[in-house]
Order: sequence, then structure tokens, then C-alpha cells
Amino acid sequence: MFGDNPRGLAGVSLDAGEPLILAAALCMAFYTVASRRLMRHDVSALANTAVVLTIGAVFLLPLAIAQAPNGPPAAPGPALALVALILGPTVIGYLAWNRATASIGVTEPNLFFNFIPVVTIVLSALQGQRPWPEQIVGAALVIAGVTLGMIRGGAARHHKRAPGVQPVH
Repeated sequence: MFGDNPRGLAGVSLDAGEPLILAAALCMAFYTVASRRLMRHDVSALANTAVVLTIGAVFLLPLAIAQAPNGPPAAPGPALALVALILGPTVIGYLAWNRATASIGVTEPNLFFNFIPVVTIVLSALQGQRPWPEQIVGAALVIAGVTLGMIRGGAARHHKRAPGVQPVH
């Protein structure tokens, strides 16, 4: 009923995708925190990425099967392109994340993940869509929170490496 309207959440009616987005955010938070404790530090970045992608595939497979179309695709080209779009950016993203956290730690990137909604608002505004007042207030809160976190937390002092990633020299 509300679709992608940001004011739709005020009615406490969620689309099917919102719980999945929340679950994805919780999984990334778990990966960031738990990987330091649970993953061995002598595991290569590629092996770490393979483990994470395998676990993700196992959990997403039931959702994919439930949403599968009734028949096979008309041609293999679109299916192969979809597989490449899914695997390529995912593998490259995790490898880049692990490489970056080896160099600068996890604190700074985690703080800046909060800017993703702000960047989305700015990009939408550049395309002619005016932001809602709630979005502007939210963006201001994000900027204030990240700034406060960097000032009070001393983000540069906490350099923790992701497991399996060697420091870059």
C-alpha cells in the first residue's frame, strides 16, 4: 500500500523487503563483530570471502526457491548475466572490504556506512526528486552522529583488522 514512500513507515505497514533489509544489516553487523572473534587470522581473504558467500547462499537459497518463476528462462544469456551481476560485485566487494580493513581497520568504514542513506538522498535530489523533511532531519542526525562518533570515539585509534587479511605495506 505504501510502496517505497518514506512516509509509509509512519503507518507501521511494512513491505516484504523491509524485514529482509533489516536482516541483511544485522548479518553485516554480526560479520563485522563476530569475524574478529570466530575466524582464524591465518585464513586468506579469498577463503574468508568463499565462506561468507557460501553461508549467504545457503540462507538465501530457500528465498530464491520460493520466489522462482514457473519455468526456465527463455534464453540462458539473461540468467548468466544475472549470475555475473550477483557474484562479481559480491566477491569484489568482500575482497575490497577485507583489503581496506587490513589497511585502516573497521571503525572508520563502519562509521561511514551510515552515510549510505545520505548519499541516496543527495543522488535522488540531483535527479530532481525533492527530499522529504523526514529525510533531511534523518540526514542531519546521521551527520551529527558520525561526527560525534569520530570525535568522542577517537576512530583513528582503533585499527582492528578483518580476519585473514594481512596488512598492506
